[in-house]
Amino acid sequence: MEIYYVNSRNEKVYLDREPYKMLSSTSLFDYEWEYATQGSANPRITKFSQTMQEKDFDIRILSSGTADFKEKANHLLSTFEKDVFSVSPGRLYVGDWYLRCYISKSKKPERYFNAKSSLLKINVISENGMWTKDATTAFGKITNEMYNLAGLDYAYDYPFDYSNSLTSQLLINENYAPADFELTIFGSCVNPAVSIGLHTYAVNDSIVLGEYIKVNSRTRKIYKVKNNGEKVNLYDRQGREFWIFEKIPPGNLIVAWPGGFGFEITLMEERSEPRWI
Repeated sequence: MEIYYVNSRNEKVYLDREPYKMLSSTSLFDYEWEYATQGSANPRITKFSQTMQEKDFDIRILSSGTADFKEKANHLLSTFEKDVFSVSPGRLYVGDWYLRCYISKSKKPERYFNAKSSLLKINVISENGMWTKDATTAFGKITNEMYNLAGLDYAYDYPFDYSNSLTSQLLINENYAPADFELTIFGSCVNPAVSIGLHTYAVNDSIVLGEYIKVNSRTRKIYKVKNNGEKVNLYDRQGREFWIFEKIPPGNLIVAWPGGFGFEITLMEERSEPRWI
């Protein structure tokens, strides 16, 4: 299980091997849910929420000498602090799970630069303290040769007609809670719509071959990327019948679409601490 930090510029530093080694003493996996109550005589809990959380861990920097130590300390700081100046969180990974966070504090011993190794006490701040694991499922475009003549009849109404069973597949959210997602739709297509369970995610726009549309429920952003690299904001082109940023519920869900385009869905499974098995 690897431990590493990836900053907002996609620069990675490993924290489980020389020259940077995270020690086992940490509060990274501690958590606390905030709660709201109602009533005074017989109060009851009405809501739980996760708010800003601070955690800490220790890193030992190992080097061959004073000059080498300074170089490694500078590299670690620059990797961490770029996120602070850009106000864009990095990701602290433990295995497949990551914590979106900033490195907000570093405490050092008195003889910081006068040894080949030194211990740093690091503080991180996270906007909600939740650990996330991304899982991507791809759904391919259905070609004419893949169609059959049987057709499909569903118990629920979808915004398009089905021609064959290949336009219906399963998406599995293995967690016990609804998941944020990123939906990527590949061109070419016009007014693409994807139904997941009983909810439809639609964008009223068109893309040509090589272009794609991204819908991200966590950032609340919808945009398309054109072949020349230009990003076009499509927030106002979202379908109006269903809320396009609705989280994906737990369980096995039927995914249905017209079949004329391919797409992929990345589920962002969240927990208060990583799943250890």
